[in-house]
Amino acid sequence: MFAALVGTVILAHAAYFDWSDLDVFALTVGLCVASALKCPVPSAAAMAIVLALVIAGHRAPDLSAWPEAERVRTGQSWESVRHTLGTPLYEATTFATARGFNTGHSVPSPIRFRQRGPVAVFVRGEYALWVFHDGQHVVDTFIGGS
Repeated sequence: MFAALVGTVILAHAAYFDWSDLDVFALTVGLCVASALKCPVPSAAAMAIVLALVIAGHRAPDLSAWPEAERVRTGQSWESVRHTLGTPLYEATTFATARGFNTGHSVPSPIRFRQRGPVAVFVRGEYALWVFHDGQHVVDTFIGGS
C-alpha cells in the first residue's frame, strides 16, 4: 500500500513538473511497486529514496547561467522579449504543435501549461526558454534543461 501511495505521488509530481522524464519515472515506480509484492521493505526504502531525491532536486538552487531569460516575466511585452533575446529558435501557433519540436531540452507539462496561443522557444546552451504569449504580452514561461 505504501509503495502504491508514494508511487502515485511521484508520478503526479512528474506529470506536473517533469513531463519529459515521465516515462523514466513511470518505469522506476512500476518496478518498485511490482517488487513491493515480493520484497516490501527494500521496495519501500527504494521508493523513499526516489521521493527524497525528487524533493532534494526541487530544493536545489537554480544554476541557470542565462540571466536574460530569468528576467522574462508574465505581462511583459512580447516585443521587449524579442528585443532582449532575439529571434526564437522555434515558434509554433499552439503549444500542442510546439511539444512536437525536438529541441533536446525538457518539454513543459501540458497539465501545468494550458496555453492555446503562440509559443516561442529560445535555446542557449543546455537551457531552453519556452515563452507562451498572445502576440502582445507574455502569458507564462518555462525554463527547461537538457
